[in-house]
Amino acid sequence: MLAQLAPWPVADPVTLTTSTLSVTLPAPVTRVTPVLVLVSGDTEPSVTSGQLQAGQQEVGVQVRLRTGDERGVLVLIAGLTGLLAAKVVADA
Repeated sequence: MLAQLAPWPVADPVTLTTSTLSVTLPAPVTRVTPVLVLVSGDTEPSVTSGQLQAGQQEVGVQVRLRTGDERGVLVLIAGLTGLLAAKVVADA
């Protein structure tokens, strides 16, 4: 059985620019925590992973996108929470 993920209390936790997708949690993690990011593409989604170190609450992953494009973003923070959103790519 799957457990429900915790809600994401930060108003806008994902920032998407032409070069970076940043994710901000409401509080620092207490241990190394894997992060999985999927960003929709023109033909296929791009899948990127990263990790939050103990004491961090923000992680950034590199992307290559065009300004003004709208992309679907799925962010999964292992054991904590997840977010699915539509984002418009901003200048870096």
